[in-house]
Amino acid sequence: MQLFKQFTFSSVAASITHLVFFGISALLDRFINSELANFIGLIVDLILDFIVQQYVFMKKVDPDIKIIGKYLGSEALTLFANQLLFSYYYRNYYNKDHNLTVARAIIGVIIYTFMVFPLRKFFIYKK
Repeated sequence: MQLFKQFTFSSVAASITHLVFFGISALLDRFINSELANFIGLIVDLILDFIVQQYVFMKKVDPDIKIIGKYLGSEALTLFANQLLFSYYYRNYYNKDHNLTVARAIIGVIIYTFMVFPLRKFFIYKK
């Protein structure tokens, strides 16, 4: 039950920071290349998410260099996977009738479920 509770709290926190990602990316889509807009949104999400996820898993926010290193390494891996999936979709399936925010949300759910939460639970914030 504890695992489900942590997954739920972590998912809600990630969803909130992801709303910021969606908003920034959608706004920037109007002014710059969509792949660059996606990348900038992911970086902002990375910073916000570090703060809230550390609180979810550790009940405090502490700038521990070991945790920051594991977080950044894991996030680099998941950010790369997210950007790779988005670029693949954008270059091979996207057309003007598609909503990029919906595509980003679907990719985000896949990455979160199969990469992000397991890395956080069993590697980054392991007690």
